[in-house]
This record gives sequence, structure tokens and C-alpha cells, in this order.
Amino acid sequence: MRRFMITCLVCWALVSVSAAADEPVAHVLGLTNVGAQSCVAVWVPVAADSAVSGVAWYNNDGTVVFPAWLATAGDGHGPGAIGDAVPVAQQVQGGSCVWSEQPFTQPVASTIGGLYLVLQLPQGSSPQQQGTGGGAGIGYRLLEQEGDPTAWISYDGQQWDPVSGQVALAVRPAITAATAQTLRLSPRSDKSGGKDGATPGVPLRTELRPVSPNPFNPQARVRFTLRRAGEVDLSVYDLLGRRVKRLARGVWSAGEHVVTWRGDDSRGRALGSGVYLLELKADGKRQVQRALLVR
Repeated sequence: MRRFMITCLVCWALVSVSAAADEPVAHVLGLTNVGAQSCVAVWVPVAADSAVSGVAWYNNDGTVVFPAWLATAGDGHGPGAIGDAVPVAQQVQGGSCVWSEQPFTQPVASTIGGLYLVLQLPQGSSPQQQGTGGGAGIGYRLLEQEGDPTAWISYDGQQWDPVSGQVALAVRPAITAATAQTLRLSPRSDKSGGKDGATPGVPLRTELRPVSPNPFNPQARVRFTLRRAGEVDLSVYDLLGRRVKRLARGVWSAGEHVVTWRGDDSRGRALGSGVYLLELKADGKRQVQRALLVR
């Protein structure tokens, strides 16, 4: 019943627009009865070594000010609560019936394969017509064949409904190389239902967990948790105290993280059998775990 209601409301709020020269935009999608937490989201796959530094979107009404663009990590199966998302741009305004650009305050990346870019809608907005004064709306185009949904809508910032897989929102992320300044986002642990050792409802602490498997060959999973976002330095040392490889460095989000080490050094060369020390520096702490590599 809810999906039927959503479909009717979205169809009522579609406004025809002219096609852009670089990418056809057939309609504008907007919501009626917009509340304080209503929003539209699009899922963007992001490679492990890449980040999103901004976004371009086809905007309907240049007089509308959107509260924020937000980002949250995801796997393409639906966003979580927007209270868990990170604001990457606030008080956003574009042009009328044009592609508009918004740089993010900080590049963001995902530890699980992709990001949801969430556009929070201004409360009370409703698309009435094309162009200036027509109301909040974002362009989209119709695909020839229907695939998995990549766009989602929510009226309360909690429950999400997928838009038809034949609809592609007119949103283009600015992809850049991830750096030490990139904020890496992971799903909150309380959504995991206890997967990988997480206990729902229990506050996280900054911790480097035992390597798994151990002994290992050819690769090991290195898990750590952060109670709050901050700088991370995760490195591998031999028993002489020499750093042989840095596994992670930069700003990481609060939550659980997993890094894979393939038993190699910083140049990608295979290391010999032996005991290695994995050191995590984060949240003002230094923690060490041992790993035994057996060739």
C-alpha cells in the first residue's frame, strides 16, 4: 500500500523539462508533503582507492535552498537513517533548469563499495512547474531497460522506498583519488545485527582486534573499530621494529573497519614466514596485535 501511495505522489510531482545537450533529462522528480527529514538519495559505486569530492545535479528551481547534501556508506540495498549520514555540503542552492555543481567540504569514500548521496529537501516544498519558482526538484531520465533501483526516497529520513529501476537520477559525482584527508565512511555497527562480532546497542570503543585467520596464508583480515571519527595509522612491522607496510592512513569514520593484508611489503613483494606486528594509532592510543605468516 505504501509503495502505491509513493508512486502516485511521485507521478503527480513530475514536470517535463527540456533535454540537456550533454545528458538528456526528461522529467523532474519531487515530493509532496515534504517534512523536516524528507530526502532523495542515489547510490554511487566507489572504488576502494577513490573518493567523491562533490556532485553535479540537474536542479529545477534556483530559488530553492536545500538544507544539505549528505553521504553515508552503503551496498546498494537502501540507505539507512539520515541521522547516521555525514553532512558534506550545507545550505545548497543551484540554478534553474540547469546542471548545478556543489563541492564537498571534504572528500568522502566508502569501505564497503559505495556511497549514498542524500539530498535533503526543504520542508514544505512541492514541485509545481518547470523553472524559477517551480519548487524543489531533481532531474531524471528514463532507461530503456529496468535494472536494480539506484534512487530512493524517504519522507521521514528513516523508511526508504526505491524508485523504479528504470529511473536514473540526474546526479553525477565528482570522483577523485582518495588521500590521507579523505573521510572513509562505514555503516554504523548497530545496523549489522551482530555480524562480524558487533553487538547491537553496545557503544563502540577504539580497538584493534585479533588478526583472522592467524596463522595466515596468503592473506589476513585486520579489523579495528573507532568510537569516533579521527586520524588513523595502521602499519605492519617486523620483529626488528622496521615498518614493512602501511595498511591505512587518514581520517576514518566511527564504526567498524576491515583491511586486508596479503603478506606483502610496501612494494608489493611477498614477505617471508615469520611473526609480524600490526600497530594501530588512533584516538590517542597505540595498540598492537601479532600475526604469524606461514609460507
